[in-house]
Amino acid sequence: MAGAKDVVGSWGALTREELADEVDHLVKNRDARSREVWALVRRDQVLAARVRGVLAGLRSEARGTRDEAMRLVWINQASQALNAPEPVEVRPVAAARASVATPEAEPEIVLSPPPQAVPRQASAVPAVFFQAP
Repeated sequence: MAGAKDVVGSWGALTREELADEVDHLVKNRDARSREVWALVRRDQVLAARVRGVLAGLRSEARGTRDEAMRLVWINQASQALNAPEPVEVRPVAAARASVATPEAEPEIVLSPPPQAVPRQASAVPAVFFQAP
């Protein structure tokens, strides 16, 4: 079985029909390998645009079939995986400060605790309920 990088690398040379077959097969699989492929496709803007077009075509082909609901769910999941934002790398504060040239360049920000909610006093006016005539 070819690796995800090999699959994505070969997709660039495929015709639209061949790419549609490959994407349809990947949409139906929905396994860890397919998630890895979607992440790799997402990094290549041109290939991602071609795959989005193929997914739109698959969506229109699914309309009116007996498996329409399930196929649309799978296609939507693939679209979400393709359009998901890249995870942001979070560095610890110590590493971030070590990367700054001068230690006094960035002052430390101290947030005050949120204000405590003041309990409301019970109203001396009784509640009024309206009834329909």
